[in-house]
Amino acid sequence: DPVRESNRMHVLRFTAFLFAIATAKASVVELDADFGESWKTETWLVKFYAPWCGYCKSFAPVWEEIGKKLHSSQEVDVHVGRLDCTLYKDVASQFDVRGMPTVKLFHKGNEYVYEGPRETKHVINFVKKATGPALLRLKERREVDDAVKNNAVAFVLLNAAEHIEELYERVAQQHILTASFFSLQSVDLQTELHLGDGPHLIVFKDDHFYVYRDPRGLVEDAVSEWIKQEQYASQS
Repeated sequence: DPVRESNRMHVLRFTAFLFAIATAKASVVELDADFGESWKTETWLVKFYAPWCGYCKSFAPVWEEIGKKLHSSQEVDVHVGRLDCTLYKDVASQFDVRGMPTVKLFHKGNEYVYEGPRETKHVINFVKKATGPALLRLKERREVDDAVKNNAVAFVLLNAAEHIEELYERVAQQHILTASFFSLQSVDLQTELHLGDGPHLIVFKDDHFYVYRDPRGLVEDAVSEWIKQEQYASQS
């Protein structure tokens, strides 16, 4: 029956239309006060905004595009949301939001502030970098040369036991946006650098290498402090 077939096609098209709307809406979640707790267990990219903010209004269509791209991405698993700071002032204060729009990524209990251009590709690259592997475990001595060549600042944990490597990986996750982190088991490199028995934490930058030396040993707080001091190159 042509009439029934026509009606069926209309229903299918309308259903597809409703599904598209639902999907588009799901790509950016309107957050509320509950976000003050949920950020700890999931990965979220959040825009903190105010309805009266002109910059926020200009950024709005870009944010929708970011939401759609990340929602359909096979590379990263991240929720995209926005939070109205005029409605949820306590949450904005909790995350130290001082200007708008502010974009933050919450991943594995860490908080990263996005400070780049308000453009889709730059924001998505920021997300990929922050959610990628914090630590690359090298297999061969020669891979260190490639790591140093390709990164302005390269931290290498050498000849460490598993529990030290786990500690190092947690710290690396905190500083993933500013440096690159590697680990390796290699007596050859230890000998080349005239180091005693390991483990050793080394940073390669500015055509030199520097060795972590702290009387507290390789403990998390001390390692984090040292990496924070050494995570930037002094020359471009």
